[in-house]
Amino acid sequence: MILFLKICLDVLGNAHLTNFFNNGENVEQLTLALKAYAQTERNLKEPNPDLYFNRASIYEYLERYSEAIADYNTAHTID
Repeated sequence: MILFLKICLDVLGNAHLTNFFNNGENVEQLTLALKAYAQTERNLKEPNPDLYFNRASIYEYLERYSEAIADYNTAHTID
């Protein structure tokens, strides 16, 4: 059940990110994606490079560059 929840939260983050780019660029979708990714990160036993890369992409789009760089570096280190 816990694994299922972790996967669902990651998928939820990806869904919000995709919805943002496909349906009108509502920044609220990015906020929801960041919340889902944060929840996923708290529950991970092993780091997921895709999570960090996707979150970095959001930070970059929001011009939060220091956070984007940190997550891109984390994704690179894990992968």
